[in-house]
Amino acid sequence: MGQAGTLVRDIWNDAQRAKFVDTVAGHLLGGVKGEVLVKAFEYWKNVDSDTGKQIEEKVRAGSGGDNPGGEPGQAKADASAPIVETNTHAG
Repeated sequence: MGQAGTLVRDIWNDAQRAKFVDTVAGHLLGGVKGEVLVKAFEYWKNVDSDTGKQIEEKVRAGSGGDNPGGEPGQAKADASAPIVETNTHAG
């Protein structure tokens, strides 16, 4: 279990973990499908198996928290905009 798994298990209390699961499930229910959804489940199960399993169960049941930015016209990427690479480095 990596640093994120430690956060989920050892630092957050039950209420914080439940809120996190609801939030992630809500985001995934906002339009993530197919192979990307399967990979998201795998990712969260690798971070913390219990939390990942809870996220998958909520999504498959169609329940989750809010999906901030998921409202029409909000937080949408413009696929026609050019990608600009930068070489900035902090430090």
